[in-house]
Amino acid sequence: MRLFNVFFVVILVLYGYLSLQPHAFPSTPISFREYVSGPERRSADPSYASLATGSTVNGFRFQYDYHSVDTSVRHEGALGETSPAPAERKEGATESVEKQTVHPTELERELFQKETTPTVQVQTPQQVPQQPSAGKTGPGYKGPFKLSYLSPKKKYYFNPPPLGNMTRFQREVSRLTPGTKHIADTVEIFNRTLQWEDKSLAPGAVISTKPIASWFSSWKPRLRVNCNDNRNFALCQVHAVVSWDSDSRTFRTYRVQPYRDVKTRSDVDFTYCMVSSVDRLSYMPFLAERWKGHFSLALIASENELTQIDSFLVQYASLPHFRVTLYVVYSDAPRNYVVYTREPTRKRVINRRIFPINLLRDYALNNVVTSHVMLLDMDLWPSPTLYENLKAMDFAVLEDRRAALMLPTFSFSASTLGYITAISRSIPEVNRRIPNSKAKLKLCVMQNKCILFLNAKAHRIVRLGDYFGSKYPLYKAQCMNYTEMEPYMVLRRNELMPIYQPYFVDYGRNKMEFTLRLRFEGYSFYVILSDFGFDYPHPKSRVSHEFLDMRSRGAALPTVDLYKVIHRYVTASPNKGWSFPEKIKIAANKAMNSAFVKKCTNSVNSFVGFTWSFGKFAGILTWLLVSAACVTVVPLFLEIDREQAALEVEKRQIDRLRQRGYTSQQINMLQAQSSIPMQ
Repeated sequence: MRLFNVFFVVILVLYGYLSLQPHAFPSTPISFREYVSGPERRSADPSYASLATGSTVNGFRFQYDYHSVDTSVRHEGALGETSPAPAERKEGATESVEKQTVHPTELERELFQKETTPTVQVQTPQQVPQQPSAGKTGPGYKGPFKLSYLSPKKKYYFNPPPLGNMTRFQREVSRLTPGTKHIADTVEIFNRTLQWEDKSLAPGAVISTKPIASWFSSWKPRLRVNCNDNRNFALCQVHAVVSWDSDSRTFRTYRVQPYRDVKTRSDVDFTYCMVSSVDRLSYMPFLAERWKGHFSLALIASENELTQIDSFLVQYASLPHFRVTLYVVYSDAPRNYVVYTREPTRKRVINRRIFPINLLRDYALNNVVTSHVMLLDMDLWPSPTLYENLKAMDFAVLEDRRAALMLPTFSFSASTLGYITAISRSIPEVNRRIPNSKAKLKLCVMQNKCILFLNAKAHRIVRLGDYFGSKYPLYKAQCMNYTEMEPYMVLRRNELMPIYQPYFVDYGRNKMEFTLRLRFEGYSFYVILSDFGFDYPHPKSRVSHEFLDMRSRGAALPTVDLYKVIHRYVTASPNKGWSFPEKIKIAANKAMNSAFVKKCTNSVNSFVGFTWSFGKFAGILTWLLVSAACVTVVPLFLEIDREQAALEVEKRQIDRLRQRGYTSQQINMLQAQSSIPMQ
């Protein structure tokens, strides 16, 4: 009994402590600058080699080459030089060259508060002056490419038109250390991957209508994009980027497509954006059956796979509105590498083709001609009714430039997956077993053949009861249940929408950082209840196996470190205008990498997982109740325990008296006199 009482007290104390723990204020959060400037740790991974002594890398201070592609905003004194000041910059808004910090002007603060971004001039291909075919001189040459900041009279090349605008995240991080603030300028990083060797090529220029295998070798020197980025986290992979579409059946140089206005419902349309390698192109026939809208595919291939690409394009030349971005990796290029931030004087050499997953996503979503993009993986198959149901969604949500529609994801249960793997691995057979309607999905779940996607921390956005019990096609999520989430989303493509951070390669955290920045930009999140996505079962990729193996050995993981840099800055930001609940920001600083569930406080939102309290006030109240229980209830249990112990002792004494021959009358007399012998 005493052991039970002690156990009960311990449980009560732990409950009270954990009720308050999610709301405990941490110590002063580590700033982004302090985090990236911390002590370096040298990796024992032998694949890391020192950079050449002639490299421009020097600690965290790199010599940036901004002359080939200028950024949207260049601040004074960032690299010991003076950049052209924007027209809105006022006097006194100067930068400290010694401290490498930039102070926002009054106009910048006003723009930040209004959550607007500057605009840049859109230049059509007909307006692009023709460059001379050879050399950098001639009547058509007007100097190196530069993006202008609120300067509509400026002429420039390589114009991803409104992509030149700075997001809130870019404006914030641009004020930090030169060695790491470049990671926020995703547009500048993206532009670097389009610097063709032939400077006379214009975006969208026609190359050929013939198969790519017949003309690539002759165009290869002109389309070559060399490695010109050796900053922290940068990737180096010599490549070419061309585009093709089924409407014109023509190969062109890659061009960022202009954004589409949404004034009426007829302006709304959706594009399925996806990334693939050649070995997963066999999924395409089944995706075309399920999705009746536009497609934008970013496809990575080596030179020896171009013949397979031609066969694939011939097969889908009749598919309407099918756009393909082809990223060709040069086989004769030097060894590729990824620069690692904790060791800025070293580079990690990779003797295989790098899979630039986020860069490919950027190619796909910026090659669309519709108002909205649906960002899915090649192995996440949508329900067949998704396209029509999206077009019928509330127009107020569809025209919102900061609305993200999240798609619930399901998969086969472990037992079903084992059965499917045992009997057949053919794609048609697996496709036949994937539910094609919400009613069939519900039956599959009730039979324990289908489940919500297992990775709850990344994809669990709704409860089964809320999903199957709701009669509405959409509801607004008031908050997220986890800090590290990567749901599949539908977004309106516009100048406020961020692009994926191109430095994330191969495997790990690549969608999480995008979702994190969407939340930081103030997006509203909605859950689609009318449809679903289903995970097609497939073996783990080679890069995922490499990632898990490196993590088990404690080797350097650049993608994880890059995510931590972005995560640490966002959660420690002084900005109060973003969509993270305050308690999530606090908890994220203290348990950034844990799987602890962050409680949603609004009853409209679906609760996921087990939580310890219903809010800060409830936590304090729970602690007070626990304290009161310890003061009143626990002593009562202890008193009862003592009385029971006394009764047990008296009973044993009476038994001994009877064994000695005492009669019941004698025992009663002794009890009345309270003088029962102890021996």
